[in-house]
Amino acid sequence: ARASAAELELASLREECEEAESELEAAQKERRAGEETLSKAVLEQEEEAEAAEQTSIQYEHFALAGLTKAEQAIKEMESREEEMAARLLDKEKEVAELEEVQATGLAAFHSAIEEEEATAAEARAEAEA
Repeated sequence: ARASAAELELASLREECEEAESELEAAQKERRAGEETLSKAVLEQEEEAEAAEQTSIQYEHFALAGLTKAEQAIKEMESREEEMAARLLDKEKEVAELEEVQATGLAAFHSAIEEEEATAAEARAEAEA
């Protein structure tokens, strides 16, 4: 009877052992699945972070390129302004020279008219005398 009780207890212990092994295997599978899920999530987040960083770098490059173009356009405009100011100054000098020539010519013309009038007056005076 003792042997039979020991055999029953041994069988019971074996059954408990098998159940524990089965639970251990299930827990290990669950742990592996959890690790896989976590690993995938970490990888996805790293990929998203890298993509966001690349996008940020691209936007930065676009912004820098735009800034460079804007600076270049400003320099070109300033250069054109300087050219236009120099041209305007040249034109103003030309106008001043022409006005001076015109004034000199006009003064000479008036002087010639006055001389003609004086000569005509002298001729009239002589003719009357």
